[in-house]
Amino acid sequence: MSNIKKCTRQQIEEIEKAMKSTKSKNEYRRLQCLLLRIQQKMPLQQVSEIVGFNKCYISKLLSLYLENGLDAIMDKPMGGNRRNMTFEEEEEFLKPFLERRNNGENVTAAEILQHYREVTGTNSASSTIYRLLERHNWKKSG
Repeated sequence: MSNIKKCTRQQIEEIEKAMKSTKSKNEYRRLQCLLLRIQQKMPLQQVSEIVGFNKCYISKLLSLYLENGLDAIMDKPMGGNRRNMTFEEEEEFLKPFLERRNNGENVTAAEILQHYREVTGTNSASSTIYRLLERHNWKKSG
């Protein structure tokens, strides 16, 4: 309970404002945990039943918030390009498959994926190839 007593009216207003502006369900639930614990002084068990988070997690959220502010519990945007190749490198990578396809050969995503894994040295999922093909306007032939 000592953590709860340390909270100011300004912090409660900050949490309420963040709750109104967030579009993320999980972020909203984390903020709701804080508000229920701080403003309503609800026991962990009751907050857990309302929000659906584990009591230990709720306690950790409160500690994180008190030590580091709202940023510590908010969703972090991923941002950036997490691809293994640039668009141009992807084009170059796809050239042999495009030539084979234009010659009437059947080219499968599984075969492209296998070569992609060899070239990049990653264990990429098949969805990576489907997104790559979509970026380069490949349509399923048939």
